[in-house]
Amino acid sequence: MGHERVKVEVDAGGNTDMDTTLQKCRIELFGGLCLDVGGLRVTRFRTRKTAELLAYLAYYSRRTHPREVLIELHWPECDSDSGRHNLSMALSSLRAVLDPPERSNEVRLVADRYTVGLNPVGLATDVAEFEEAIRSTSQARTDGDRIHLLERAVSLYSGELLPGYYQDWIFPEQQRLEETYSQGLRQLILHLNRAGDFVRALKYALICLTIDPFGEEAHRDVMSLYVATGQPEGALRQYRKLEQKLRQELQTEPEEETQALFNAIESSALKVDRAIAGSRTDRGDLQLSQPAVPSIAHDDWLEPVGGAVPLDSRFYLTRPTDAEFHAAIARHDSIVLVKGSRQVGKTSLLARGLDRARRAGFGVVLSHFQLLNSSHFECADALLLALAQSIAEQLNLEADPADHWDPRRGATPSFRRYLRREVLSNLSAPMVWGLDGVDLLFSCSFGSEIFGLFRSWYDARALDPQGPWAGLTLAMAYSTEAHLFISDVNQSPFNVGTRLSLDDFTLAQVLDLNWRYGSPLRDQDAVARFYGLVSGHPYLVRRGLHEMAVHGVGIASFAARASSDDWILSDHLHRIAGLVAKDAELRASVQAVLNGAPCPTRESFYRLRSAGVLVGDSIHDARFRCPLYADHLRAYLA
Repeated sequence: MGHERVKVEVDAGGNTDMDTTLQKCRIELFGGLCLDVGGLRVTRFRTRKTAELLAYLAYYSRRTHPREVLIELHWPECDSDSGRHNLSMALSSLRAVLDPPERSNEVRLVADRYTVGLNPVGLATDVAEFEEAIRSTSQARTDGDRIHLLERAVSLYSGELLPGYYQDWIFPEQQRLEETYSQGLRQLILHLNRAGDFVRALKYALICLTIDPFGEEAHRDVMSLYVATGQPEGALRQYRKLEQKLRQELQTEPEEETQALFNAIESSALKVDRAIAGSRTDRGDLQLSQPAVPSIAHDDWLEPVGGAVPLDSRFYLTRPTDAEFHAAIARHDSIVLVKGSRQVGKTSLLARGLDRARRAGFGVVLSHFQLLNSSHFECADALLLALAQSIAEQLNLEADPADHWDPRRGATPSFRRYLRREVLSNLSAPMVWGLDGVDLLFSCSFGSEIFGLFRSWYDARALDPQGPWAGLTLAMAYSTEAHLFISDVNQSPFNVGTRLSLDDFTLAQVLDLNWRYGSPLRDQDAVARFYGLVSGHPYLVRRGLHEMAVHGVGIASFAARASSDDWILSDHLHRIAGLVAKDAELRASVQAVLNGAPCPTRESFYRLRSAGVLVGDSIHDARFRCPLYADHLRAYLA
C-alpha cells in the first residue's frame, strides 16, 4: 500500500492540527459494502446502523454532514437525546475499524460537535471511480481511449449499489447508476463494433442481457455479433431462447425486426463447414460456408441506389422508428417530426407512412421543398400559394386557391383560411400532409413566419380538440438543428408534437441487408472490414453491397478503392469534402476532430452533424459518421 503525507484539521473539543501518514483506504459499494484499510478487508460491522452510516458517508464522501441530518436519516424514530447517543455509538464503532488504536496517528473519520465526514485524502470508492471513468469518455481523444475508459467503468460495476440496504436515499441512486452502467455498456458495444472487435463486443452484449432479459434490441445485438464472430448457430440458439422466454413469461412473440433477423440468418445458412475444401484460410481462421443466395430478379439487382427507396423494394429495411412513425400517423397526432442526418432514409420512411395513410383512407398530400423552384422562395406569399395549389391538385379539389387569396389579409391568413374552409371542411377523413426537406426554409427570411403558422395549428388544436385542425397531421422530415434558426420557441413546431429520430443501420441490419443482396460478404472478416469502413451509413452500405453483388467486387478491392477519385463513391466523398473545404469554420472543426480534440463550437458541431459528416451527442463526443469519411477528409485537407 502506498502512503501519503497529509495535514488533517480536526475540531473536536478544540482545534487540532495533525500531520499524519495515511495508508490508502478503499470502500466498495457495488454488490455489497466492503471496507479495505491497509489490506485488511472488512465486510461485517458491529451493527446494521454502523454499516448504513459508513455507506452513506462513503457515497457522499466529498462533503461533511451535519449531525442532525445523520440522526434524522438513520434514527428517525428516536428523540433528540437518543439519536445523538446512537450516532455517537455508531461513530465509535466506525472509528475502531477506520482509525484503530495501533495506528493512532491516522485520522480517516473526521468529526466535531456539529459535522461528520470522511477524510478524502487517501480515500477511494468504486462508485466515484466508476462515475469518473464514464465522465472522462466525453474528453477522450480517440475511440481506443473511450473503449479503455468504458471497459474500466464496466469492470467496476460488480453489482447494484448496496444490495440489501433499504434506506430512502439508496433506491433512486441504484436506478441512476444502473442506467448509467447500461448506457456505458451500449456505448462500449458501439465503439467495439466500429473498431471491428466483434468478439469483445459480443462479450458485453451478453452482459446487457442480464440487465434487461426481455430487451429485444440487446438480443438482436447478440444475434448479429454471433454471426459476425462466425457463430451463426449461436445466433439461432439465442433467438430460440428469447422466443421461449417471451412465450412462457409474457405470452407474446418476438418483434418483427427480431423475427426478420432470425429468418435472414437461418435462410442464408451461415454455418461452419470444416469438411469442405478451403474451409480454412492461410491464417487458420474458420470460414463460413457459402450462404444460399436469395432468388432475386434481374430488375431487382439493377434498382438504383440513392434517393428514396421504392415502396416495393426488397432492400428497404424496417427500423424501430418505422413503427413509431406509423403509430403517430394512425393516432392523428398534430405534428410528427422525423429528424436524421442526410441520406439516412427520412424520405423513404415518410413515403411509407403516407402510403399506409392513403391505403387507410386518409387524405394525403406530399410537399417536397427541394422540388420547388427559386421563385417560390422569394416571399411567403409565393411559397404558400404554390403549396395551396399543390394541395388542391393532389386532393382533386375544385376550388382554386388563387380565387380565395386576399392580398389585403396577407399570405399566412389567406393560406390558413383556404386550408380550413376549402380543404379540411371538404374532406371526409383526416388529412396527412407530408413535408420533406423543410430545412430549406431555415435560410429564408420568412421561414419563421411559415414555421409560426405550423405551430399555430398545433396550438389551435390543443385549445379546441373538436375544431377543424383536429383533422390535420403535419409529418415533417428534416436534418437541420432548428434551434439555430428559430429564436422564439413559442413560434417553433420543432419542440412540440411527436419527435422521432432516424439513425444509421445497426450491425444486425447490415447483416440482414447483406443477405438480401445474396451475401456478397461471406465471412466474418468481410463483415468486419466492411462495417469497420462504412459503419451503418445507409447509402454507403447499400452502394457497397450493390457493387459487390452486381459486379463481383470483393471486400479487399472495395476497401482499397473506396476513396479513389475515379470510383463509385468519389462523387459522394467529394461532396462531403467540398462542403467542409468551402467554410473556414467547418474546416477548422473537422481538423480538430481529426486531431482527436472536441469540436470547437456547438454551432459547427450541429451543422456537421446535420450534414451527416459527424455523429455524437455533444461537442466532446463528436466523431466521424464512418471511418471512410475520416480517411478521405484527412487526405483531402492535408
